Amino acid sequence: MCPNLIDCSSSLCVIDFEAPVSSDPAEGVTENDLRRKRLASTDVVYSVDLLAVFQQEIINLRARLGDTAFYDLLSTVDVETMANVKAFMGVGGL
Repeated sequence: MCPNLIDCSSSLCVIDFEAPVSSDPAEGVTENDLRRKRLASTDVVYSVDLLAVFQQEIINLRARLGDTAFYDLLSTVDVETMANVKAFMGVGGL
């Protein structure tokens, strides 16, 4: 685990709760900065695995529609979007 990071692999939010609190914004970290960092640390953007959610939704859609309707629907998606989806999920994802 990287120091001061929520998750080194997927987060750009740096959390440093050890920094001194100051009421003067020119002096460094303020109480508002710490509040924003605490809020960011609980944000679902940093705690939910987007790939896993997306893959599960694709699986659910396929189960609800059935294979034929699912692949008919996929055939209506433009080429660029499908390329992005395949890159995101991995080539064998769909």
